[in-house]
Amino acid sequence: MLLAGMALCDIKYSEHSSNAKEDLTQAKEIVMKMCSEYGMASTLLPNEEEQELLLERFYRETKDLLHSMEELVAKVEEILFERESIGKNEVKSYLDAIF
Repeated sequence: MLLAGMALCDIKYSEHSSNAKEDLTQAKEIVMKMCSEYGMASTLLPNEEEQELLLERFYRETKDLLHSMEELVAKVEEILFERESIGKNEVKSYLDAIF
C-alpha cells in the first residue's frame, strides 16, 4: 500500500510525487525489519544492498499489480475526483465485481 501511490504516479505521469517521501521512508523501515528482525532475507546477515533490492522488487510488483487493475484504478480515480474520499468497503465491492 505504501508503494502504490508512488507507483501509480510513475505509471500515469512518469514521475514521483513529492508527498511520497513519508510512504517511502515507512516502506524502507518495513523492509529493514523484514530482513533484520524477522529473518526474511536470503542471507543470515542482510546488508543494505539486499534491502534495496527487496524494496525495488516490491515496487516492481506493485506497478505490475496496478497495471493489471487498470479498470479498478480508473473507477477509484473517478470517485476521488468527485468526492475526494472512498471507503474500503466500496473499493472491495469494485474489486469483487472485477475479480
